[in-house]
Amino acid sequence: MRDVRALAAKDLRLMLHDRMGLFFGFAFPILYAVFFGIISSGFAGGGGGSAIPIAVVDEDGTEASASFVADLAKDPAVGVERMDRDAASERVRRGKLAAYVVIGKGFGDRRAKAMMGGEPVRFVLGSDPARQAEAAMLQGVLVRAVFEPMRAAMGGREPVVVEREAVQRRRFGPNNAYAVTFPQAILWGIMGCAAGFGISLVIERTQGTLQRLAMAPLGRARILAGKALACFLTIVAVTALLLGIAIAVFGVRPGSYPLLAAGIASNAVAFTGIMMLLSVVGKTERAAASIGWGVLVLLAMIGGGMIPLFVMPPWLQQIASFSPVKWGILALEGAIWRGFSLEEMMLPCGILLALGAVCFSLGARLFRW
Repeated sequence: MRDVRALAAKDLRLMLHDRMGLFFGFAFPILYAVFFGIISSGFAGGGGGSAIPIAVVDEDGTEASASFVADLAKDPAVGVERMDRDAASERVRRGKLAAYVVIGKGFGDRRAKAMMGGEPVRFVLGSDPARQAEAAMLQGVLVRAVFEPMRAAMGGREPVVVEREAVQRRRFGPNNAYAVTFPQAILWGIMGCAAGFGISLVIERTQGTLQRLAMAPLGRARILAGKALACFLTIVAVTALLLGIAIAVFGVRPGSYPLLAAGIASNAVAFTGIMMLLSVVGKTERAAASIGWGVLVLLAMIGGGMIPLFVMPPWLQQIASFSPVKWGILALEGAIWRGFSLEEMMLPCGILLALGAVCFSLGARLFRW
């Protein structure tokens, strides 16, 4: 066992001097998580709490319509700009506004009659087809603005009273956008470690280092065990460092630290086995790097390493089940924000452990000394 630890320590020291390996193992995942976390935070902030930008076209031109527009502008749910219909339509067409509202002639008379049960008030709502949710919300805002004078006429009394009861619902979900992007970024760091150690085995084989080690009284099994131990420890260290940054700097709050430790260990086992398999895909360093990274990027693409799993279409989620990246991300997300129980964690962790054992055994059997 001492020989295995010594070989692992040798590989760890070599890894610390590999600038490219350090970049893809540490720096690139952080850049990935921060960049996409900022983008996701921007989308989250812009969709829910900000005012919907709209244009109001007042074709009635009466005191009643002017009063309605003033009341509508006070609503915090919308940001109102006044302009003519052609300009409003062009702004919506160019994506500058979510919608425009046309107040037709005779608006004041129709509103008064509508309150007495007569003909309803009609608006023309021109909206961007890509922003249907905002258009639906805008319809509710218009209805509220039309009937607000009824409430004022009743001395502030509400025509309908609805009593609300708060029902506490147990909810699991990411506390911020970085809780989603960091598991993806961690998998990129893990893949960088697996690729780096797999390529290092190819380099040692082509340079004759493995032959010299094999002539020593170590045994080939111990040599591969030392490489596997170094890869395992590096993956754990990379994951722990990235999680530490996510928790300390970006406010990510894991739901269960014991389950998170299980997810980290399962990922380390799986990608250590994948590392062993990657070391036999090419005879030269260049071939191994090209094929290895090509396979890993493909697995990341279909496994949620680029697009979060929960926003994938159902058919792609089914295909993603063939990628270890999916199960690696699920093992981390399950402990960080999905609220997985121990039984639920057994599926992704079990798949990762089995995959690691199969890949390492196959890679060791096919390995060329």
